Amino acid sequence: MKKTTKRVTGGAFAGDSGGIPFRILLVVLTLIIVGGSLYVLLESQKRKNKIDHRKATELSEYGLQLFMEQILEKLNTEGDIEGIQKTDYDDGWYRVTVETSRSDTALHLTILSEGGSGKQVVERTQKITLYKSKEDDNAQWRPKVE
Repeated sequence: MKKTTKRVTGGAFAGDSGGIPFRILLVVLTLIIVGGSLYVLLESQKRKNKIDHRKATELSEYGLQLFMEQILEKLNTEGDIEGIQKTDYDDGWYRVTVETSRSDTALHLTILSEGGSGKQVVERTQKITLYKSKEDDNAQWRPKVE
């Protein structure tokens, strides 16, 4: 009599039906890990962009404030009003450009203030009209913000 032995083969990666649920579970776990990693990466990038945007806004406002202080000095000396070149400041930059038009009693300014930090750039436009009395030669310029 011949002895027959039954060989058991297979396991989790065998081609039989027992390996399919394991493979599905492996794919699902991989997708969960990849999806979670992408979510964490995107949230951290979103947080960094929000910080950069806030800083760019602050730098734009800072540049505008410096420019407004310069206007007061330059108007009293009747000098030309120029903007501020791109200036590095506190891990970012700011720049102010200005367009002017004058008449006898009015000075119209269009001010563009920009600030940047990281990949974020913020632009702010402010229009200001300064008036001077015709009757008084020593009159000061008075602002009317629009």
